[in-house]
Amino acid sequence: MHKRTAAVCSFAQLTIFACALFALAEPVSAHVTQITINTVESPAYGGQTFGSVGTYTRIDGTFTGKLDPSDPHNAVIVDIDKAPRDSHGLVTYTADFQILKPTSLALGSHRVLLELPNRGGALVLLTLNDSPASNTTLSAGSAGNGFLMNEGYTIVEVGWDLTAPQGGAQFGITLPAATQKDGTPITGPATEELVVDFTSTVASLPLTYPAANADPSRASLTVRENYSDTPIPVPSAALPGLDWQYIDAQHVQLTLNGAPVSFGAPGTHSPTALYEFTYVAQNPKVVGIGFASARDLATFLRDAKTDEQRLDRATSCDSESTVMSNAVQGLVTEVLENSVVDCELAGCIRYVDAAFMQANDNALQFAQLSGTCMSYECI
Repeated sequence: MHKRTAAVCSFAQLTIFACALFALAEPVSAHVTQITINTVESPAYGGQTFGSVGTYTRIDGTFTGKLDPSDPHNAVIVDIDKAPRDSHGLVTYTADFQILKPTSLALGSHRVLLELPNRGGALVLLTLNDSPASNTTLSAGSAGNGFLMNEGYTIVEVGWDLTAPQGGAQFGITLPAATQKDGTPITGPATEELVVDFTSTVASLPLTYPAANADPSRASLTVRENYSDTPIPVPSAALPGLDWQYIDAQHVQLTLNGAPVSFGAPGTHSPTALYEFTYVAQNPKVVGIGFASARDLATFLRDAKTDEQRLDRATSCDSESTVMSNAVQGLVTEVLENSVVDCELAGCIRYVDAAFMQANDNALQFAQLSGTCMSYECI
């Protein structure tokens, strides 16, 4: 039986756990199968140099992972047994990633700061570098005071959160939907909340899960000013002319006297309001795979020599110029060797620093999903 010990460190005003993850013990039937590079920006930050470390390079892309739902380390993920499987019986997902690394890794600290973005938004540069602009899938952001860069850290972002879909500026993930054994959709009640402040209006209420049907009799909308107030149904005599309708399966809008109107607009209740929409939803996502996404990318960057496309990397630190002669192999090598492999440690990364953006219980879930003997050591 493996032991897991944890020490939690936090930065002021944000719940961030930046700890060193190491000593992976037993293998898990889960792995990254393909790395796709979308952008390489070198040098990043307009060519700015950071002390003795020099310039930085930004690498953005996506990765595909596969999970064996029968592996005990993956079986703890809720509903993974209901996710679609490929011809090999594996569950597939894709996610975004970004690597911000010293252009010359030999000048860096040989340490990786792995961040789990908050709802797809990276915060580590804002928090540790006092940056005015965070990094996204489209930009390296602002280096701010350059703290992490001057210290030579490689920063890795990984998509893991259901609320951040892929295809935008946030670091997102595409998760499979759980289904019935016969492949038909799973349906069930769902509730969405929308808080509208007096300083803004909202055109529509987005639904996390699509509605199972557009029958308004199977859904309800209420509004109140404070949580302790009694909810007022919409429509009702208390709110003359106010009603709601589906725009599509994942968006709801208000109507006033039959015309679309924004939430929070005059006549909709008050400038400050809490709306609650309850409906029958379908296609629940297997959201626990998000934790496996972070686990698998960290393991891949530490251990892998190639993805399953067999794009081999060179094994020597002084072979960079040779490998870069092939465009695709060169980019994969840039990720696998020059971004995260500490050549002075014979191809091993000694530490992976995990900046967790959630609470302690999520960090524990991450450890449990890894299925390994680990310890967390504050840095």
